[in-house]
Amino acid sequence: MGAALKYLSLLCLLAVLAPVSVARTVQDKPQTGAFNPLEVLEIMERTSEGGDLREFRKVLADSFRFTPDLATVSAHPQVPWKKWDIGLEMNFLERLLSPARDAELVLSRGVRQRTTENRNRADYEIRYEIHFDGTTYSGEATFRFVETDSRWYLWQWLESVPVTTRESGSPLNTSGELRALLSR
Repeated sequence: MGAALKYLSLLCLLAVLAPVSVARTVQDKPQTGAFNPLEVLEIMERTSEGGDLREFRKVLADSFRFTPDLATVSAHPQVPWKKWDIGLEMNFLERLLSPARDAELVLSRGVRQRTTENRNRADYEIRYEIHFDGTTYSGEATFRFVETDSRWYLWQWLESVPVTTRESGSPLNTSGELRALLSR
């Protein structure tokens, strides 16, 4: 009887301690993503000012894709646009956000429209600016966000057809142009 009581006591102790151990493991895991798409944009802006690539990476989906407009593709055929994935984006960001450079992203103030296609995906029409070494790159893009495990990530940056021009009539430099410049 004594051995059975000890065994039962051990099982009860494990039943009490196991959930605490599991909860601590889940809680100690570093957080990635954001609570909503607008927070993703805020994190991207904030981390661009400080050049913190690790924090920037945390809000990009592993399957991230950048798609430039057709004019940029035609102007820069040497850039592997169809293969532009998270690896190429991180190389671009490393060059863009280098401490030797003066760079800033302006995204959240340019949100124009939000359309949700299902509960795990949201599309935002964004008017963006990237200030880089004295030049402003700007345009319009669809930012497609995806929700995974209750956290939001930027999944796709889809450049729109550049329809805006400067007062002089010359086209604006888009983020695709900047990506082509920094991928050389």
